[in-house]
Amino acid sequence: MERRSTKTTNLSGDIADIEGSTHTRFSHATIKITPSSEIKKYSENESSINRKDKNEEINQNEGIIRFKFVANTDCDLLNIKPAEKSQASALQENATPIIKISIKEDAPLLIAQNLLEDSADANGAKEIALHMEDALGACDGREHDFAITYGSFGSRFYLDGYQCFASATNLGPQRVSAKEVEASASLEESSQIYDFYYSNHLPNPEEIANSATQAQPDIWFAGPTICARDIKRVSCKSSGTLHIQFRLRGPGQHGVLFAAGTVGTKTKQESSEKISVHAGPEGIKITLIDDETCVKSVIEAAASVDDGEWHDLIIRANRGATDIYVDGYSQSHNIGQFWFANIPELDAVSIGEDLRGVRLMGEARTGGIYFSALTEGQIQRISKVKPLVTTALFDTGYAGSRSYRIPSLVKTRMGTLIAGADQRTSVSNDAPNHINFVIRRSADGGKTWGSLQTVINMPGKNLGKLGASAIDSCPVLDLEGKSERINVLIDINPGGIGLTNCKTAVGVDECGRIKLIDRLGGNYAAAMDASAAVKLPCDSSEKECATKWLVFPDGSIKNCDSHDDSKINSHSNQTCDCSTWNIWKSPEIASESQPLFAEKTCYIAQIYSDDDGKTWSAPRLIDHMVKEPWMSFAGVCPGNGIVIRQNEKHYGRILVPFYCSGQSKSHYSSGALISDDDGKTWSRGKMINEGRLINGKIVDPVTMQDDDATSSETVFVERKNGDILAFFRNQNRSGCVGKAISHDCGETWSELIFDTSLPEIFSQPSATCFSNENADCIAFANASQMMPYRGRGVVRFSYDGGQTWAKSVCINPFHHVYQCISSSNKRTLQLLWERETTGIYITAIDSSLWRQDSLQTGFKNKVHKNKVHKNEKMEDTKERRLTRTERSQNGRDI
Repeated sequence: MERRSTKTTNLSGDIADIEGSTHTRFSHATIKITPSSEIKKYSENESSINRKDKNEEINQNEGIIRFKFVANTDCDLLNIKPAEKSQASALQENATPIIKISIKEDAPLLIAQNLLEDSADANGAKEIALHMEDALGACDGREHDFAITYGSFGSRFYLDGYQCFASATNLGPQRVSAKEVEASASLEESSQIYDFYYSNHLPNPEEIANSATQAQPDIWFAGPTICARDIKRVSCKSSGTLHIQFRLRGPGQHGVLFAAGTVGTKTKQESSEKISVHAGPEGIKITLIDDETCVKSVIEAAASVDDGEWHDLIIRANRGATDIYVDGYSQSHNIGQFWFANIPELDAVSIGEDLRGVRLMGEARTGGIYFSALTEGQIQRISKVKPLVTTALFDTGYAGSRSYRIPSLVKTRMGTLIAGADQRTSVSNDAPNHINFVIRRSADGGKTWGSLQTVINMPGKNLGKLGASAIDSCPVLDLEGKSERINVLIDINPGGIGLTNCKTAVGVDECGRIKLIDRLGGNYAAAMDASAAVKLPCDSSEKECATKWLVFPDGSIKNCDSHDDSKINSHSNQTCDCSTWNIWKSPEIASESQPLFAEKTCYIAQIYSDDDGKTWSAPRLIDHMVKEPWMSFAGVCPGNGIVIRQNEKHYGRILVPFYCSGQSKSHYSSGALISDDDGKTWSRGKMINEGRLINGKIVDPVTMQDDDATSSETVFVERKNGDILAFFRNQNRSGCVGKAISHDCGETWSELIFDTSLPEIFSQPSATCFSNENADCIAFANASQMMPYRGRGVVRFSYDGGQTWAKSVCINPFHHVYQCISSSNKRTLQLLWERETTGIYITAIDSSLWRQDSLQTGFKNKVHKNKVHKNEKMEDTKERRLTRTERSQNGRDI
């Protein structure tokens, strides 16, 4: 079931502007779709190229579409639509299924409309627009490879051999027609397509990478310099890419890899280097001197390159930045673009030595200069990087939702991975918004995923800020205890209520009953167990009085005088028709006859599963155990909690991170919610910032209004010695992730520093222990740089309990916000991460990137000691406050 087309049916001629190309322009091809009821087997005489074993069944719901293209500007590339229109569809062009692939703003764009229902996944979107905004460099007038693979995982998109995007929706041609589809190229002059290829065989990522054409330099390095003609050719380039493959001869050796500037032949002065690239024990150091502005800049990328191994260094100057890659992985992104056109009198370039002839303590083997800024895929292709596989679990359009955010991830005792998310049905905003809690489960370590399950369904779908929300999930379970229960703590907000507008109150009484109000301000309470709400007395002389309104676990209300249509679910919790009244509804959207509403504050709820996440209990509110009357917002930190294993006294204790606000609704304090009985009861430990001296004041979480003192979303890990290490989001002027230590399993906090190795951009962090044998092996992940959006998702690895960081890998150099990291087995970590407005994705991280004996230096960073300077501690300081812009630049402005 392969279809390949390079010949045109109505156009001819070679592609003139691609040197050496013998391909002819592609116009269209017909793809025959085999219905699932007619799945065939390969016969003996069928082609064996890129197919499965000849007796293996063809799965028409999976496959690959691939083509090469050249684009000079934004343009359409390919349309996929039914080969033969029915008379009805011909009359209704706007109802015809179609998939369009184009280039918009220098990156691929896929738009699908009127798709057929996915027979394997009813949640697949029927209309979707996917702008792969991070896959830049597509319209540079050069050859690129584009591929779509599709199957039970949804879809994956590849630019130049490496994955650049994913969708939870299967976007194969069978979604356009059950019989035949036509793939037709755009006839625009600004684009050309050739080598179109289609197959039902699903290649692995390595095959896709190897099939992509490797970019070739415009100027090859054939000696220690380049000729005068090539110097003139490159001297006008303000952007482009430099590649050098090199090795240093051992530890401590160093030298200049590349230099460009003037040798003084015209000025009769000494050589002057304007670009100097140095390699040594500290990594890569680039010095740039701009004569026009008289500014000298130094940018660096920490990497272990003095190990005697060959390494690929790639420097890309484009879009206002200079990016450094080592062995195919991004090592640093630096603000400012400086290239050969910024050297007015450029007349000298050297490779493997400086302009004075001082040679590298090693060899520069090959490389060259590219006049274009290479794509991420082209860079990885040069270094032959082993591809990372990313799967979209929740994204735009999936299950009819506008957006998904806030990942949570946990592995159960059965080895099942449970990925959780906020399902934000109409807009991607935080609460107030309509948000459901949904999950997907994987029983095979993340290879395949089950259907979406709605665990908490809140009222107000598609009503935006007037909808109610279940937001910020935090699962935890004891892998070694007696119980197999999976506990999840999550925030619940009534319609129209969120982080910054919630009432300062505890919305639950001391008995655990939710406080309710009527439209006239009358006060009530309900146990939310299908029993009647009670009217609370106005003074001590009165007694509670039962009402006729039954309040159910899902918040729905029923008049007990009406017909009883309640029913029992699998957890013996009574529910009722969700079309009736609901306490979580906003009074603005509820019917005028609805009698009761939840207090306009925020709530913390607990749900649990005793069957590996297949079914879940109804929410139980725990605010009366953990929230104080002075707290405005109080909620859990998303990600996951931990269970104490190293401390004998508190063995089995559950810790879930939480944070809250007081008088200021934009300043937060974080700490631990504690349970010593597998989630039956909860207490609250001391806050991390509580009682500390900061900027001359003792921090009181009730009144605190100092950005330097904020501790927001937090994650815990347990060290080998039983200490709890907390990493927390903050607004401190240091621009670094905060770390605090608890010696009593979350009850109090002592040592606190801001780790200079962990950049902080006010985004949720995640951490986990990645070794069953050594609890001090810690993986830490966060969005580490403003670009100017929140981005650059990096995972760092420590082997000494988070004191130092020995290795790092940039999983995603661009849009990246929240994440949750967990292990699926001894050899694989799973990173569940999000793009802020498009979706949640999971990437498998192989042990070759993080095991201690790994020699893959492209993934290694120099060890950074945690140097604690006086102005980095949470204590009084008179230094001026840095602006957010100054912090984001982090000393790398060139």
